[in-house]
Amino acid sequence: MMGVIAILSNLVSSSSLFSIRESSSRITDDSLNSIERLEEIEKYSQSIYQRALSHIVATDYSTKVEMVNGIREEEAALEKSLTNAQQVAATDSERSQVSQLITEYVDMKKSINLLTAASANSDNVTAYKLANNNVKKASDSMSATISELADNTERDATIRKNDLNRVIKSTSIFNGAAILISILGMVAAIYVVFMFVLRPLLRTERELRGIIKG
Repeated sequence: MMGVIAILSNLVSSSSLFSIRESSSRITDDSLNSIERLEEIEKYSQSIYQRALSHIVATDYSTKVEMVNGIREEEAALEKSLTNAQQVAATDSERSQVSQLITEYVDMKKSINLLTAASANSDNVTAYKLANNNVKKASDSMSATISELADNTERDATIRKNDLNRVIKSTSIFNGAAILISILGMVAAIYVVFMFVLRPLLRTERELRGIIKG
């Protein structure tokens, strides 16, 4: 009976440890995916900013149109990444920061639209003013929020993995203790059976043989 209990306990604990290790692996993967997504958002936002500046210095219509088309394509990609980030945000803090990032992006997009409109009308003074103030401020705010989000994502993942590691350690200790107790129980059971069942029977048998022979 003790052996069966030990085996069952070991199976349950092993299954639990496997599940916990899978959870730890998922946390690592999710963290890496989140950071990669944030790096994409940063890349797109900086590229949009550079294209907007290129729009101002462009002297021909076709180049300005090319810059606008490039801005629109990268805005679409950035918005997709923002939507994904919003969907996978795991904590209230993370959701709040992603919402803040979206607000900062909307501000930058509005300023970019005003900038390209002014640049298209050859109003480079207004375009440069928007680039050096509104657009740059929104872009810098996005970069700061992205950096903070990445740091928080990495820190939260580390905290969650440490919690799981503690659970793994305690489960392993419990599993080892359960096996040890079961083994000691089996040894004790064997000792009791030998001392109080088999030994008296053997002694009785010897006495009966002595009586029969005597």
